[in-house]
Amino acid sequence: MLKFSLPALLLLALSSAQAADTPPPLDCSGASGADAKTVAQAQKAWAAHLGEKGHEKTMPLDKGGKLTVELVLIPPGKYHRGEGKSTTLITLTKPIWVSKYEVTQQQYEGVMGSNPSHFKREGPDAAR
Repeated sequence: MLKFSLPALLLLALSSAQAADTPPPLDCSGASGADAKTVAQAQKAWAAHLGEKGHEKTMPLDKGGKLTVELVLIPPGKYHRGEGKSTTLITLTKPIWVSKYEVTQQQYEGVMGSNPSHFKREGPDAAR
């Protein structure tokens, strides 16, 4: 007979309750992936599960909060990575936040401290 202490039983009960409330993984492994409505529903369900206000958020990249990055939540699930014949099926086991857009020169320099690029933009359009 197995014996559990009260704290272990409470932890086990909480783990089971959390697992029951966990949204299912998103399956985009079919030939056409998943439609936008299905993906949006999964993003919203996972955001709520994580205690987030939504499936998109803006995070500061510097202490002053002047330099930011827009993030979008990617739910766990199966996805095709790559294009054409070079696609690979990948599985995310946990939700991740990724940048909604490519990293700008300004963002790169703000995080890394320097910018090795030969192409530099200055002024109000530098963030584009």
